[in-house]
Amino acid sequence: MIPQYVDISKTSDLFGMSLSNETVIDTEKRMMLRTSSTKSLFSFIPKKKAEKEFWTLVKKQIAKQAGIADFNDAVLIWEDIERTIKFSITSGKEITFGDLNKIREVFLARIFYSGHGAVFSKPAPCIAQQQIEEASITSDPERTKNELVDDFIQFILKGSQMPHIPKKWEVWKAIFVQLNPELMESFKETLQTCLLECLDQFNNPDIGPDREDVYRIFLGNVLALLPYSYPKEGSIVIPQKIDGAWIKATYEIEKIPLNLAWITSPLYAYGLTPTTPGAQPILIFTGTTFPAGDGFAASVLTDFTPGCSVGESVFALGKANIAKWMKDRHNVSLFGQSLGGSLALLTLIEFTEQIGRVDAYNPAGLYPWKWKNAYNEGNINIYMQSNDLVPILGTWPTGEAVHLYKINPNTEGIKPNFLASHIQAFTGQPEVLIEKLDPFKENKQVKRVLLTILHMVLGPILIFVPGICLLILKKLYDALASLIKKMLAIILERPNI
Repeated sequence: MIPQYVDISKTSDLFGMSLSNETVIDTEKRMMLRTSSTKSLFSFIPKKKAEKEFWTLVKKQIAKQAGIADFNDAVLIWEDIERTIKFSITSGKEITFGDLNKIREVFLARIFYSGHGAVFSKPAPCIAQQQIEEASITSDPERTKNELVDDFIQFILKGSQMPHIPKKWEVWKAIFVQLNPELMESFKETLQTCLLECLDQFNNPDIGPDREDVYRIFLGNVLALLPYSYPKEGSIVIPQKIDGAWIKATYEIEKIPLNLAWITSPLYAYGLTPTTPGAQPILIFTGTTFPAGDGFAASVLTDFTPGCSVGESVFALGKANIAKWMKDRHNVSLFGQSLGGSLALLTLIEFTEQIGRVDAYNPAGLYPWKWKNAYNEGNINIYMQSNDLVPILGTWPTGEAVHLYKINPNTEGIKPNFLASHIQAFTGQPEVLIEKLDPFKENKQVKRVLLTILHMVLGPILIFVPGICLLILKKLYDALASLIKKMLAIILERPNI
């Protein structure tokens, strides 16, 4: 006999039971308070508490169905559920098993993947994790460049703790004053090792189609980091799927300047031309970079140029160089992190017919008027991460070819701060949850609209104008210092009378 009422607090597998859609699901406490005719201030608080306890149990049951560790903070999913099933999930109404099935269907439809992240079979792509942790604890100032790079890679790609603060001036100088070519080369080599390790996993027979998607996202994240190593023109090996098989594809790297060098040091894009038959060309954009990096001033200013979407001013200056590289190339894959992702979206608008795939990681969206058409062809993938503020800015393209994902570290109790959320690759965590979002609904969110307006109004005042003033002062200082140096040289060379 099918029960007419089930106390959810007394069952651990509600959806495994044989219930009719009319079966009432509740807790004893909530049902008693819900059906009570007493209405007073003293009954309001117990009712709210019972309501919260009931929906916490519901969330846990549905999370269990989806294989999710913790979903209590997935506010947007519950808002989406409420809009879809047309009633408030916190209203104190009678809830039936049919109602919960509708909620579960909406919930599961939003889940793209839940399970293991890009877990590697060996300590590569970096040095052994135990060695890293031991070295971090001792904070040895004499650690090698490779160890410092490994620390950083473990933090960015594998979700380890923030590396210890380096004590060597050489490291600080490489970040804030002048690029260190050896450090950058070590960074590139480590990224290359990461790419090859991804290839091993793609060819692992135990990796199914779902896990392959996770490794593909992780692979794109590694590629999006490549510009931060400021690679020299040369070759690099990248895993590519050709004729259904993952293989090593060799690419030649070409630097593409995106802004006028006399304004600031140039911000670069990197064009990768394949020498392996069947591989597709790749274009990767640099995001907002570190102070010693080429294009730092340009990357900051283009984030807040008056009247422009993030990256739009730099893209306008570099469009001719991009067009030159794009000439006679088709089915190009675009990659970018942060500002680099926004530049990839701008490139999509300008060179739509030549673009085969876009992978933009944690980008700021563009101003609404930039999107004039829906995209129903190609493969446009935009990845945002939980607690990251940058992707809340601007709007996304829409259409059948647009796929918007939200990536969460699926480990109970872990809540990354906004900085870690922006720079880390959550697909490298041991467990990961990936949501599939609706770009149209995301574009309508009030917080997105408000943040976009604030960016338009306050960004130029707080960042762009002061930045331009500092840049002019630096140019004047450099010119004056050069003039004084020349005058001193002339005086010192003048013969004594």
